[in-house]
Amino acid sequence: MIAEKKVFPKFSRWKCGVLSMWLIRLVLLSRVVVIHDGASEEIRVATWNLERFFVRNREMGQARTPVAMAKTMECLTEIGPDILLVQELGGEEALKALQERLNQKGLEFQWTHLCEASDPTLHLGLLSRYPIEESCSYDSDEFLHAGQIMKVRRGVQYCRVALPSGKRLHVVNLHLKSRRDVTYGDSRIIREQEASIARRIINEIHRHHPVKEGPLIVAGGDFNDHPSSRTLRILKGSGRQALHDPEPAELNGDRDFRNRSVRWTLFFEPEDSYSRSDYLLVSKALESSIDRHRSGVHACADWGMASDHRPVFLTLKIGQD
Repeated sequence: MIAEKKVFPKFSRWKCGVLSMWLIRLVLLSRVVVIHDGASEEIRVATWNLERFFVRNREMGQARTPVAMAKTMECLTEIGPDILLVQELGGEEALKALQERLNQKGLEFQWTHLCEASDPTLHLGLLSRYPIEESCSYDSDEFLHAGQIMKVRRGVQYCRVALPSGKRLHVVNLHLKSRRDVTYGDSRIIREQEASIARRIINEIHRHHPVKEGPLIVAGGDFNDHPSSRTLRILKGSGRQALHDPEPAELNGDRDFRNRSVRWTLFFEPEDSYSRSDYLLVSKALESSIDRHRSGVHACADWGMASDHRPVFLTLKIGQD
């Protein structure tokens, strides 16, 4: 079913798969999706750093407690994503456990992809209700810093998802270097170098999919930096290939989304601080598709039982071809 294929030959090494088109058509036809002429389909995309989502004890952390697992399932069920990007996943076993538990809650994630890179413990995952027709794990792209060759520690995950309307959604999942100090280099510079590699991958998506209105791209994850940082400027890019930050906030009744809305996604306990670390950026072709009244930062009671991060989600109303 899955064949090896090099999608973006500009990069050094990756793990890629392509799903046969007849199977994609079969799955899409089997879903009960009605899209009338001139109407749009609604897709909800979410991202969440799950804070060491392990299903068994290991050196780097303990298995998720029943209380934490229950809160994780509660939050994701309330959001109801069609496509879910996750960070700090404990590997294939953890991804399968997450998929099975969410399916038991009725979310029906039939398709998954795991991105494993040089980090031996924490990985990227993507779950989708729609077929992942192409996937890549960019796990060995290198950069030079402090006199040594480094890799993007958690890799860059790319999936092309086939939507019921026939359109294709390109999804890029990231977990960039944290702001914690390290002995082997400057965390900020490492993070910016990782962002530059991700930006080149986004540019390659544009180059390989030169549709008139531009490809439908969502780039999300834990970027570990502030909205005005150079990391974000690199990822956003400029011109026709630029990505837009819709600045989702809590849906708490605020009427003006830009007037001191609550947007923090990370609680950093050592400093007792709250900041915005998690993002969903969209390409120009998707800017007008965002339903801002049904997009936001998920807020619920006892959110900290599940993770030190809060999920971010976008509701997109995508028109037909």
